[in-house]
Amino acid sequence: MSEMLTSPRIMQELTATRADLERDVFLSEGLHVACWQRHTLQDTAYLRPGHHTLSCYLAGGEQIRRRDQPTLRGGPGKLCLLPAEHESHWQVGGYIHFLHLYFTPQHLAHQIVALFDCEPRGIALADRTYMDDPRLTQACQQLYRFDWQQDLGRLAAQTLAQEMTAYLLQTQAGRRAAPVKGGLSPYQQRLLQEWMQSHLGKSVTLAEMASTVALSEFHFARMFKLSFGMPPHAWLLQQRLLRARSWLQRDAQADLQTVAQECGFTNSSLMSRHFRRWLGMAPGQYRQLNARLPQDKNRLICQ
Repeated sequence: MSEMLTSPRIMQELTATRADLERDVFLSEGLHVACWQRHTLQDTAYLRPGHHTLSCYLAGGEQIRRRDQPTLRGGPGKLCLLPAEHESHWQVGGYIHFLHLYFTPQHLAHQIVALFDCEPRGIALADRTYMDDPRLTQACQQLYRFDWQQDLGRLAAQTLAQEMTAYLLQTQAGRRAAPVKGGLSPYQQRLLQEWMQSHLGKSVTLAEMASTVALSEFHFARMFKLSFGMPPHAWLLQQRLLRARSWLQRDAQADLQTVAQECGFTNSSLMSRHFRRWLGMAPGQYRQLNARLPQDKNRLICQ
């Protein structure tokens, strides 16, 4: 599973510099959203936080400067993209109201594999300060308007946030300059993914996974984590949950025990426990809410 962002580093830094947290919520799968206001004039530094951050200024921000890019001007609607390994120092002045979407490298790695069918470590997000993207700004503003404390609002926010990070990969990512070393080859990754997708509903062992690409269990586990950003068992659980979620989206009358068995869980209780930890709600609740969620209303990004 993707690492949960229960306390993103940038949130900790903002709290330490006396920014006011308006509201925040853990969404799912390494996604966390927060809304902030600043009235105090205390400079801030972000030093390799370990997670990615998309920032959107909702109001103010004209007097906020990034010290290494002092000519750039903030303001309502402006966006910043701060990769996990970036470093930046900010001179703070005036009022600002802004939204942050935090997401883990593990979350992004899964999307890279799904979207591009390539080695996640070979793709890097750009470091952007005060960029203009009306579609992405509109999505951030809509994300802010959702009621994150209500189940339906949180589900809508989850859906939109997933599309926003996919859109960032499509528009603000490129190949790393340095070659990626270690890990499984692209052929091995593709072969393994095809095999695992066909075995999600079955009991799978590490030895079977390793034999698919002709590696020892120890070597396979190490190479797999290098390539996919998570150990094999976590990836397998994630894929089973994704299949269960897709099933529940397609069929509002799906029997949960059948879904659990077809997705590789021994029973619906086990699936429910993992599903609740992953999405913050039980499968039955997700199914009901998804049936009520307008399916075309949140697709602002990836159309």
